[in-house]
Amino acid sequence: MRNRRTRGQAVLRDQWTGIYKVLVHGSTERRAERLTQELNLPLEKAKEYVHEADQQRLDFFKNVYDVEWLDSGLYDLALYADEVDLDSAVSLVMTGVTAVS
Repeated sequence: MRNRRTRGQAVLRDQWTGIYKVLVHGSTERRAERLTQELNLPLEKAKEYVHEADQQRLDFFKNVYDVEWLDSGLYDLALYADEVDLDSAVSLVMTGVTAVS
């Protein structure tokens, strides 16, 4: 399975010029549903994977950077993927990037 660890929000937390940090998050249920489609996993197995991946991220950011992974102060924009369609999300991110450029 994929292991996508991003660190920019922690590494660059004190640098604000020219950096636009975005958090894309969603419910365990929707994220698990996506995994069932992408990786052909049973729903319960996908939920377990999401839970384990979230716990690993929480632990990693706390242990390595001493920050909370979902701390809104680390991001310029947070998008709740359950409620925002892809086109709207791209538009919101591009608007923010343009504003800081």
